Parts: sequence; C-alpha cells; structure tokens
Amino acid sequence: MKNSCIRLVPAFCAVASFCYSLHAETVNSNEFSTVKVTASRVEMDDTLTPFASEIYTKSDIQNSGVNSLFEFLEKFTSLQVTPSSGNKASPNLDARGFGQQFGYENLVVAVDGRRLNNVDMSNPFLSSVALNNIERIEIALGSGSVLFGDGATAGVLNIVTTQFQGATVDAHTGSNGQNGAAVSAGKAYEGFHIGFSSDQTKVGSFSQKDASGNADSSKQNNWQINGRWTTSNKAKLDLFASHSDQDIWYPGYLTQSQWLANPSQTPSTGTAGFGFSHQNLNTDTWGAKVTLPISTSTSLIGSYNSEAKKSSFLAPYTYGYDYSKQEAELAIDHKVDKLKTIFGLQFRNSDRSSVGDNVTSKETQALFFQNTHFIESYTFMYGARTEEVKLNYTALNGSNTLNDTKRLNSVETGVNKKVNDALSIFTNYSHSNRTPDVDMFFSYDFGAHRQVFNGSIAPMSADTVTLGFNHLTPSQKLKANLFYAKLKNEIFYEPNLGVNTNYSETHKYGIALQERINFNSSIDGWVNYTYTTAVVDKDSSSVSSGSFNGTFVPGVSKNVINGGVRWRFNPATAISLTQTWRDKAYAYNDVANNASQFQKIYRSTDLMLSHSFDSKLQGYVSVKNLLNQANGTWVDVNQIYPYNFSRTWIVGLKVTL
Repeated sequence: MKNSCIRLVPAFCAVASFCYSLHAETVNSNEFSTVKVTASRVEMDDTLTPFASEIYTKSDIQNSGVNSLFEFLEKFTSLQVTPSSGNKASPNLDARGFGQQFGYENLVVAVDGRRLNNVDMSNPFLSSVALNNIERIEIALGSGSVLFGDGATAGVLNIVTTQFQGATVDAHTGSNGQNGAAVSAGKAYEGFHIGFSSDQTKVGSFSQKDASGNADSSKQNNWQINGRWTTSNKAKLDLFASHSDQDIWYPGYLTQSQWLANPSQTPSTGTAGFGFSHQNLNTDTWGAKVTLPISTSTSLIGSYNSEAKKSSFLAPYTYGYDYSKQEAELAIDHKVDKLKTIFGLQFRNSDRSSVGDNVTSKETQALFFQNTHFIESYTFMYGARTEEVKLNYTALNGSNTLNDTKRLNSVETGVNKKVNDALSIFTNYSHSNRTPDVDMFFSYDFGAHRQVFNGSIAPMSADTVTLGFNHLTPSQKLKANLFYAKLKNEIFYEPNLGVNTNYSETHKYGIALQERINFNSSIDGWVNYTYTTAVVDKDSSSVSSGSFNGTFVPGVSKNVINGGVRWRFNPATAISLTQTWRDKAYAYNDVANNASQFQKIYRSTDLMLSHSFDSKLQGYVSVKNLLNQANGTWVDVNQIYPYNFSRTWIVGLKVTL
C-alpha cells in the first residue's frame, strides 16, 4: 500500500481500541439495536456482516424529512449523489473514489434484486422508486461481486421494498411549485398478501424562464402492485408490477461568472433556445419469484424480471431510445446447521434501440456459488463467480460494428469476529470486474452526424481489501472501515479527443465512519464521514500515452461529511437540523488536473419539524438549504450545472387509516 494509506491505519486502530474499552451507562427508550441485512442473500445482523455495510430502515426514512430517494441518499448516506447534468431523476452516484461522473457504472443498484443499471451510459432511473415504498436501504461496500457480478466494483446499493399493511395517505405542498401526494395500502389474508402504492409529484422552476417561457420543472407518476402467496408447506409465489413516468425540464450549464453573479439565471450555451433540456422517461416492469422447498433444508428458487423503458428527449434536440431488459435466475438454497449455501445460474439480456440509429445489446450468463458459515463467534463468507458477457452493436446497414465476448471471474471472501456483546471486527477481500457499456466503444462525429468506432476497451478489474469494525451499545452505534483497492484498466473519458479508454493501473484508498448516538432520552445525533483518494499510477493507453501518470481521478471529493441532530422536546414533536458538506474536487473533465476551475465545496443546511397530532395524523415542515448557499456541479471550465442554490420549503400531512 502507499505510505499515505498506511498513515490512516494508526488513527483507525485508535478509534477501534477506544470502542473496545468504551462502556455506555446511558440507556433510554431510544436504544440502538442490530438491523437485519439481506444484501448477501443471507439474513444476518448488520454488526455481524463480513463486509462493510450501511443500513437505513423505514423509520430512518420517515424521520428524515425528505420526499425523494435522491435527497435521502445525498443527506443521510456515505454515497456521493449529484444531479446528472442537472437531472435528479437519474443522478450520478459514487462510492469509494470512482468519480461522480461515472461512479454509477461501478455500483450495482438493485431493487428487490432487480438491477436498475442500464446497457448504455445512462444513469439508473432512481426516481422510479418511490420513497414511500422502501422498507430498507442496504449499502454493501466492496462486496457483491459474486452475487451481482459485472459492475459491482465499488459495491451494491440494495433497496428492499415494503409489504404494506393498512393504508396511509401523505400529501405535501411547498415553495417553487412543489406538490405531491402518495397513497399506500395493503391487506394480509390467510396465506396471501396484496399491496398497492401510488404517488404523484410536481416541482416547479428554480431557474428563470428562457425566451420561450421554458424553465426547469418535473412531473412524476409512480404506481406499484405486489402480492405474495404462501402455501402450508412454505412454498411461496411473489408477483409484482410497476409503472413510472416522468416529464422533466432540467437546466443547461452556466459559465463561472454567470454562476457567481446569479445561479438562477437562464442557462445558455450561446445558442438561442438551448437553456433547458426536456426529457420524458417512462418504464414498465413486472416480475415473478417462486420458492419451492425440496426438503427441510433445501429450496429451489426461480425468478424472472422484465423491464421496458422509453427515454425521449424533446428539446433542444429530438431523439430517443427504447430499452428492454430481461433477467432470470435459477438457484438452490441449502442450509445445514450453521452453513448456508446458495449456487445457481443467472441470465440477463439488455438492449437499446432507436429508429434511424442502431441496436446495442449486452448479454450475460453466469454461474455462481456463495457459502456463509456461522461458527461460534465467527461469520465466514466465501464464493466465486464466472460469467460470459457478450457486447453487440448493430449499425444501420445491419453489419456488426462490434461483436465482442468477455469472460469475467470474480471471488469474494470475508470474516467477521464478534469480540464481545458490543464490538465486532471484520475483513473482506473481493476481486470484481466491470465491462464497458456498449456505447463507450463509440464517439460521435458531429460533422458526419454519426457514431464512430473508437477502438476496443478492456474490461476493468479491482482487487479490494477492507478492514473494519462495528461497535454497538444501547446509546451508540459506530461503524468504521478502511479500504484499499488496486485496479487494472479503469475506464475513463478522455475529453480532449472525446473517447472512452483505459488507464493501465490505478489505486484507491480511504476510510469511512458512521456514528449514531443518543445523548439522552430526547436528543440524538448522527454523522457519516468519508476520506477517499484515487490516484492514476500508470496511463499507457494508446489515446493518452502516459499523459496522466500520477494524477488524481477527477470528480472525487477527498472529504465528505453529512450529519445532524434531532431534539424531541415533547413526546409528539421533534426538530432536526442536518448538514451536508463535500470537499472540492477536480472538475469531471479535468483528467490532467490542470484546469483553471475546479469543483467547489458543496454545502447545504436543512431543517425539519414534525408533530404527531395523534396516533394517526402527523404533520411536518421541511426547509432545505436554510442558509441559502449556492451550489453547482463543475463538468469543465465554464460548464457549471447549478442546483440547490436557494432556500426552499415544503409542508405536509400524513394520515394512517
């Protein structure tokens, strides 16, 4: 490891030693406890996982005061979350130093096991997941290469949706034309459960209108229905269907002088009418999962998911893509005493097509196994995966411009040791891979108005080692991990030539701390802190030929912190104050680290007040960016996408029927 990484170890060990000797005497009605986590397909306490984990429950989400998954991930988790060119519906996501621009390519985003990642470079459509539908958010860092495979180089964001009981109605209104309503209902019968949810949200403009009267805004509609049938011999059938559509106008970029003068002014690139982009996204998904007990210790599990998505850009240019995705898995789940084994086959086919353009596809076939072994105070996990990934690009004339097959092998092993009732320590090793998205092989020739093949891009691989601990008392919950990753062929975008290519060798290291504490029976607090460094060791690609040796990966903030404090000044009323802070970084396109402008520090202070009128009626008020601080995303010199640059508020009511 690099010397700078080694220097983190003494501080990390000092914190662990302190926690070993810490004895909490304060106990109150808001005691912390373990939370079940299922990201590894084995239900276990979050303090016993042999990998770095962050878990957020439905209660955490309900008490957050936010009304979108984007805002929750941004304010309450260790992930770095920013709008993608102004678009919050499909945002940028980053973990462990892959950069905010393409970090989402290295993080598998799954909803009940169904991947949201796309076949091309478009970001996962997070807004298709209503916050009201989420039971639990699980973040497994440096893990997931065996169960999820291609693209889990940073880890997995696993979202578990809820099975509703009863009925709730939630409605809110606010500044800047913010309005929304959500309804959820569920009913359990003998051996059968059915649930339904629907939500609608509208957000008005934050920027000034352009000459045509257009401004940033969004309208979204989601619904989901799910059911479960359980027989007397514990066989289960799960079914679900969902629909989401969003019509969104998001702002273009400003120059730095424009952003400093007034970040709400009409974006313009110098071309009349180019101030805002208009996109319509809609997706329909359905799936089924069957669990058949073969014996008291073995079950056969089969699942199938299908997604059809349409993305249409209506301004400033008109184009669009149709997406389809099919996923299937057949697995054996076997449990004997303290050993849990899962092995199986996975198939995934994703394609993107457009009239007058081309057809691209990615097909995956994988074989995997993973064992989890509980031996006294130890939890062992080990597994392996082999998969074949076929990439295909069919040009307009029907010829195969690209037809490539990649073979990927992944392994993961980890161990967790429960030292005492309060402290556990763990270590994890993962070898993971990522193939390029199909459109990364092509650049756009603006003169000829067509895509041009830019040469082969190698799959990237990452060897990641994580060391961490969990410390839990009734009044305090602390998680910490230290990681080091060595990568070969990390994929990046070379902006001067407009092509995607590979670094030869890079490395990343960092530390993450997650602390939650009850100061007394009425005041509690929380904080997430990450320190990350990502360095290019060797750049020998045919495109840049060593130009970037020794540079830092752009778009990586070294220090990121978010936290808050909540005061329950009576049993029915609570007020929360939160702060999100991200360090400066090199702009997305500043791969040479020599640009005159860089990503500025991000700051946002938020306030939330909630009051329960009775057991069935709750009101809330939320103020975002209380101090009115200007923020934005620096893509390049004088290419800044403004967001969260002014104070906003919402007020709402939630009724339980």
